[in-house]
Amino acid sequence: MPILAQLAPADTTAAVLLTVKNRIILHKLFIANTTGVNATCRVFMDDNGTTATAATALLYDKVVVLNTTEELDFDEATMSTPTGTITVRSGTNDALTFTLFGEEALS
Repeated sequence: MPILAQLAPADTTAAVLLTVKNRIILHKLFIANTTGVNATCRVFMDDNGTTATAATALLYDKVVVLNTTEELDFDEATMSTPTGTITVRSGTNDALTFTLFGEEALS
């Protein structure tokens, strides 16, 4: 399963993890807390833009326990609109790494 995107935000600002160019199939998102403190995360999915609000939230202030990894299973959800985005946010500077697995669809 290929990596589509990976990001370790340095601050607590929402950041685009992936912008859709072609139709993609999403499999899993892993969120690793690489620090010795608990950190919260937010994950947003906007199929036609970059809105990172409660209206597009998949996870909202989910606690990722220190030195652990959380997994979000997309069950092969698809995104097909160019400029659609997956956006992420960490509640603690330099605490979380987001790794998105999936694949580009051929049709």
